Amino acid sequence: MLRTLFKKEDGSLVYRCPAEPVEDYVRKGGRLEETVGRTCLCNNLMAAAGIPQRRKNGYVEPPLVTAGNDLANIGRFLKAGNSGYSAKDVIDALMGTANLDSI
Repeated sequence: MLRTLFKKEDGSLVYRCPAEPVEDYVRKGGRLEETVGRTCLCNNLMAAAGIPQRRKNGYVEPPLVTAGNDLANIGRFLKAGNSGYSAKDVIDALMGTANLDSI
């Protein structure tokens, strides 16, 4: 989830994000139920680019790759029995060099 800008009662502007610490989000006027199951899209996309956030407690932010409008086409890159695919799988399919019997 990306952060949003909102105006406080005193007229000042503040950013809030439902993936930030819950107590901070609620203190800024956000609703608790908006935080359930949220993850930081900013940090997830940075992790996908190879620069994940690393916290002092050892937690490393996981990557998230989005499919955008091509979600319906992902199946053509998945090999039988797999739930994921690589960049090589996509390139092979686009170049016509994929082993279509295994897809």
